[in-house]
Amino acid sequence: MGKKVEPLMIVAMVSLGLLAFFMINRVSSIASAPSLAPSNAFSNDVSEVPPTIYDIYVDVKGAVKRPGVYKMPADTRVFQVIREAGGLLEDADTSRINLSQVVFDQTSLLVPFIHEENQDYEDDETEDNTMISLSVATHDDLVSLPNIGPATANAIIEYRETHGPFTSIEAIMNVSGIGPSTFENIAPYIVP
Repeated sequence: MGKKVEPLMIVAMVSLGLLAFFMINRVSSIASAPSLAPSNAFSNDVSEVPPTIYDIYVDVKGAVKRPGVYKMPADTRVFQVIREAGGLLEDADTSRINLSQVVFDQTSLLVPFIHEENQDYEDDETEDNTMISLSVATHDDLVSLPNIGPATANAIIEYRETHGPFTSIEAIMNVSGIGPSTFENIAPYIVP
């Protein structure tokens, strides 16, 4: 019985030694790994958002502290652009703008003053609402364009998923089924 116990003891000792070796190496590699927690995980500051593949430019005017053109990540909303422009002036009329609306490349955002007439802003808002961003549009958005049916909308989405965001409106002509004639019909309603 003593001879059978000896080989089992040797196997057990070697196994425990290997287990201890691997555990020590694993603990030391975990301890030396960089922290995975972001330093400002809950920051609302748009300027701290990491760069995206697709950036947009928004022209901010009117009742903001620092009017101008701002480079923003895609899917930015009106309130984020206003924050980047230094915030609202005291006499800004936010009842006439949709602060949660997504802005698109080349958007001209006009924040009205309380004492100004409403007509000029209604015209601008109507124009902005008709624009469809090819890089973020849904299937329903795309089929609302002239001469774009369900199959073509699917082709646009598939092209975008394969090639990434559109960088110009002309790039839509690379999608199967969209030629110069269709492009001319939809160009007034689209942005990259």
